[in-house]
Amino acid sequence: MIKEVGVFSNNSNTATDTLVDTFAFYNLFQLNHITNCNGVLLDLVFANDNENVTVEIANDYLLPCDRYHPAISISLAIKDNMPELQYDSFAFNFRRGDYVALNMYLASISWENVLGICSDINEATELFYSILQFGIHCSIPRVRLKNPKFPRWMTNDLKSLIFRKKVAHKIYKQANFWDDYLLFSSLRTKCKELSRSCHDIYISQTESRISSNVKHFWKFVNSRRKNNGLPNTMFLGNTVLNNGADIVNNFA
Repeated sequence: MIKEVGVFSNNSNTATDTLVDTFAFYNLFQLNHITNCNGVLLDLVFANDNENVTVEIANDYLLPCDRYHPAISISLAIKDNMPELQYDSFAFNFRRGDYVALNMYLASISWENVLGICSDINEATELFYSILQFGIHCSIPRVRLKNPKFPRWMTNDLKSLIFRKKVAHKIYKQANFWDDYLLFSSLRTKCKELSRSCHDIYISQTESRISSNVKHFWKFVNSRRKNNGLPNTMFLGNTVLNNGADIVNNFA
C-alpha cells in the first residue's frame, strides 16, 4: 500500500516505486479520490498545491456520464495578479569595454605562480574565474537595464507620432474645439496606419532572419511575453515574502 502521494496499489513493483518517488521528488500530490461504480480509481490528478485545487464529480458534461468512468471537474483557485517586484538590474556593456586595460591586467599576472599554489584543479579553476571576474569588473562598464516602454517593432517615427497624438488629444479634451478634434483624429488615423505597417515589416524581417540570425527571433519571442519580471509577493511554504530582501534571503 503506497500512501505518500495518494496513489494506492496492492502490488508494489520497481516501476510503481519509481513513479511514486518521482512525484514525491517534485512535491506532487494526487488529489483525485473519486472512484467509479466498482470502487476503482481511474484518473489521477497531480498538483503541488493541495489547498487551491479541488476535484469533484462533474455536474455538467458534454456526453452522457459513464458510471464506469465518471466525469470529474477540476478547479484551480488563482490569486489576483500581483504587481511586479521593483528592482535594479545591471549588465555589462562589452561594446564599450577597455580591452587594452583588461589585456594588460591579465598579462601582468604570473599564472604559473598564482595557480601553482592551488591544491587541485577545482581550486585553480575557482581562483582563475575570480581573477577574470575582477578584471572584467574593472574594465567593462555596467549599464542599468530598463524595461522598454514601447514594443520592439515600433520605429522612432511611430513613437514620435504617438506622442503628438497624445498631445493633440489632451488639447482637444481641454478646449473641446472641433479643429482640435480633427487634428487629433487625423493623427490617430496616421498612428493606426503606421503602426500596422511597422508591425508587418517587423514580422516579415523576423521570419526572414530565423535561419540567419536566430537571436533576433528569440528577442521577438521574449518581447511577446507579457510579464518578464518577478512578482512583488512570493510564498515559501506557509511563509509570505513581501520584499526583495526577504525573497532573496529565503530562496538563497
